Amino acid sequence: MATLAFLMNFISDSYGIEVSPEFKVFISDYSSCKLTSDIYTFKFFIVDNELLSEDEKKDVLDLYSVAKMLKNTFQKYIRKRNIDKLIPNNNTDLYFNDIDDYPYYQTINIISDDILYRFRLSDMVNMWLKCLNNSENLFVKPIQFKNPYTNLPFKKYNLYNIFIGLTFSKYQVPYLIRQFIKNYCDITTFTLDAYPFLKDNAINDFFETAHTFDYMEQVNNMLHEFRRHIDYVYFPDDLSYRRQRRVVSYLKPILKNYLYGSYGCNPLKKIDAYSKSKEELKDFFKDNPFDTFMLNRRPALPPPPPPEVAINRRRSVFQEPINPSSIAF
Repeated sequence: MATLAFLMNFISDSYGIEVSPEFKVFISDYSSCKLTSDIYTFKFFIVDNELLSEDEKKDVLDLYSVAKMLKNTFQKYIRKRNIDKLIPNNNTDLYFNDIDDYPYYQTINIISDDILYRFRLSDMVNMWLKCLNNSENLFVKPIQFKNPYTNLPFKKYNLYNIFIGLTFSKYQVPYLIRQFIKNYCDITTFTLDAYPFLKDNAINDFFETAHTFDYMEQVNNMLHEFRRHIDYVYFPDDLSYRRQRRVVSYLKPILKNYLYGSYGCNPLKKIDAYSKSKEELKDFFKDNPFDTFMLNRRPALPPPPPPEVAINRRRSVFQEPINPSSIAF
């Protein structure tokens, strides 16, 4: 506001523009206008100023427009000079390939914390999607997109610049990034808006990257869910890791439909996957009896015989002899 008031006062004095005294009092002492913004000046001092007539408002509005245009021009010029003075912090992408080897539309320059970084757009898209698709087990939990060189979150204007760079490139902007920009880069609002899509991605990620123990836990949940349809078959908790992997390899295709049917958000897809997993599980145990499925192992050997009772030939000095002597004293 101070810069804008100075420019308006300077233009009116230099070109002899008559300004209404009711508005002149606001720009005469521009040193005290540090706490207001340009938008506040336009709204409060011009539009809502009841002391100005309609003709005076038009003259003041023209003066404001010229002063605002000059201020923006100066700011852009100073910012461009400061940017030209910056030296790129890196000249390679995240895979140590030279950035200059790529076409200009595949690269982008980002200023973060007054440092210039050069990135390849495909790397930025992959990292951004990974942050938006982040999940813990089956729980959706998007995280902030961070600078890989500093591990600090990118500012909102950096995210907008990356999106603008994508729109002017030959890449197609992914759905999640468009939804994130649509929700003004707010993670909470974005999660609420894109939750069904994120939930499906979380299920896919769990199905592709989970550990055997996590798979086995969901298998036990599935068997408990359909216990009446499979004659109450269950797996004991003391299965070896080898057998757990064998169980998961057999039931993993059925488990995917069960996860969609239990945790999905699309009601039509959920009902279809749930019923399909139930029928597939019934057919599986019908074609693979439980004893054959579980006891496909080496034949059991008889237990070893118990060891022979060892006779202790040492006697205590206080123990009576087995054959006491008949010698009488």
